[in-house]
Amino acid sequence: MPLQLIKTIKKVLCLVIPLLVLGCAAIPKERLPETALKNLNELEKNLSNDVAQVQENSWDNFGDPQLSTLMVKVITTSPSLETAQARIHSAQSIANASRAILIPQVGFTGQVARQQLSQNYLYVPGMDPFTNYGYTVGTFAWNLDLWGKQKQMLKGANYRLMSAQAQFRMARLNLGATLASAYSEYDHAYKVYELVKKDLNLKEQLFNITNARYQAGTLDRVALDQMQIERKMAVVHLSQALTLVKQYQHQIAALAGEGPSWGERLNAPHMDLERAINNFPSEIPSDLIARRPDLQALLQNILASKAELSAAKLDYLPSFDIQGNVGFQSFGLDRLIDSSSRLFSIGPVLNLPIFDGGRIDANHLSKEASRNQAIAEYHETLLQALRQTADGVVSFRSSQEELKKISQATKIAERVFNASQSRKKSGMLSQEQLDLLEANLLRQQQVLADGQFRVYSALIGLGIALGGGYYAPEQKNTDRPISSSLSSNSKIQ
Repeated sequence: MPLQLIKTIKKVLCLVIPLLVLGCAAIPKERLPETALKNLNELEKNLSNDVAQVQENSWDNFGDPQLSTLMVKVITTSPSLETAQARIHSAQSIANASRAILIPQVGFTGQVARQQLSQNYLYVPGMDPFTNYGYTVGTFAWNLDLWGKQKQMLKGANYRLMSAQAQFRMARLNLGATLASAYSEYDHAYKVYELVKKDLNLKEQLFNITNARYQAGTLDRVALDQMQIERKMAVVHLSQALTLVKQYQHQIAALAGEGPSWGERLNAPHMDLERAINNFPSEIPSDLIARRPDLQALLQNILASKAELSAAKLDYLPSFDIQGNVGFQSFGLDRLIDSSSRLFSIGPVLNLPIFDGGRIDANHLSKEASRNQAIAEYHETLLQALRQTADGVVSFRSSQEELKKISQATKIAERVFNASQSRKKSGMLSQEQLDLLEANLLRQQQVLADGQFRVYSALIGLGIALGGGYYAPEQKNTDRPISSSLSSNSKIQ
């Protein structure tokens, strides 16, 4: 190795090493200590440690092919998902840009100009002041990233991308829950409509019986008018029930991106409540809540903030790049590609911040605050998730218990009506008495439909609280209602 080169290297090392030591010593201590990241078991002790499986198409639990078809249509074509999708594209672009910094950059620059040279500057006597200038060069730059700053920035960008993807899943979940809620309301409205239609037929029969008795002189006008009022009100109730059915059809059509007339062609819903109940776990495993898309998005934001903070700390250290270029430069385009016009340079570039007006300190402190803010948001959402889950379990268990009693009462009403039909055939009951008993049965069946709707609503709310549709296959027992160690007596700290 030439002696001159060795001397040059020694001089560079004597200059660089003290700068490195000075840069390392300049990194300040953390001024905003990191908030401890709590997990679910610390916040809520009464959670199962079992692992539940994820069911991608949770809407299939309702056993209605029409709902499944609608759900696929909504989550694949809804304009409301475009924002979330755009967020993913933006995060992907930022990640790609961060990755590109780590790759050596190669470019090309060229310039051709007609110019007048200043004779009072760098000027060769006798040279024509008006000349043509040519410059063409290939450039090379490589950020060595000795301290890993760019790698930390890339890591943070990838975490932001995963956060955007989780937010997209949450947007799909909310959209699916909105459709499921609208469809369960459509199911309830349709059941009520069918019951009101039967009730109107009964009122027509009772009016005809009352009118016949009035004509025979066995009833006065007051009784006939009263039955006339009940018949007309039954017509009003039927109109109201039909209007409600169409409104929910229009809502479903809007969610599916279709017009109202498209919604009015929907078939009658056929939701299977028992199947939906049996596809929920008997206990609430903690990993269900932890895998909620919104919690996953916030967790990725925490990791991204930590990576960005690590990168901000490295701004205090000197940066090293290798830059070079090779090409041609000349006055006079006829000599541009001559060998004597060639130029070449390559070498390291050192940049050490010494005084920046507090810019690096401010950026460092901002990243610390962003990290703590992300942790605080995660804790807040985690507590909300626990509350929503606890409320969902309580609501579901309460509505299921109510439905159990309503179902028992409805079976009794059906048994009474069936027995009355036999008595009617034997002449022990009149048609009027039988119609009145059937009207009572219809009212009880409407109470049953209301109870089923409350259970559907509780199931959908619990599904949102758990982040989607999850089930434990070994716990599918059709004779067992849902239970959870996270009960109404649980205390969320």
